[in-house]
Amino acid sequence: MLRHHRISKNQNLIQNNSFFENRLFLDWTHKWKLVNVKTDTEFLFPKVNFFLTVEKNLEDDISNRQGEYLLKFNLDRNKCWCYPDITPDKIIYESAACTKICCDGIFDTIGGFLNYNGNYKIVDDTLTIINDNVYTLIKVAE
Repeated sequence: MLRHHRISKNQNLIQNNSFFENRLFLDWTHKWKLVNVKTDTEFLFPKVNFFLTVEKNLEDDISNRQGEYLLKFNLDRNKCWCYPDITPDKIIYESAACTKICCDGIFDTIGGFLNYNGNYKIVDDTLTIINDNVYTLIKVAE
């Protein structure tokens, strides 16, 4: 069974591009591991491994999808994927398709609100995504 992981259209995305380096769009098609989430009130450290994998779509798949990239990520129990639009400073998607094995957020609260939609920057091997929260991920050696 699949479900959709909806993203709020009322997210308070940071619009100030001065926070982000104005540089060429980087190739960030890698596997990333979430190391922490900064909310309005605290830093959260994952109790389970959360991974974000970014893949470039094959040329023949692009016409059937919205974007040329495929994002795959896990919640604490389910797996999700989507085809976002990626610009030099934003990841944009309205929803992701997810399996429905069990109850995300029970084993790790981060899994209940994980959201990779928003502004981003890459510095060295660190990916930071900013929306209502700040997600810090590190590149996984391949």
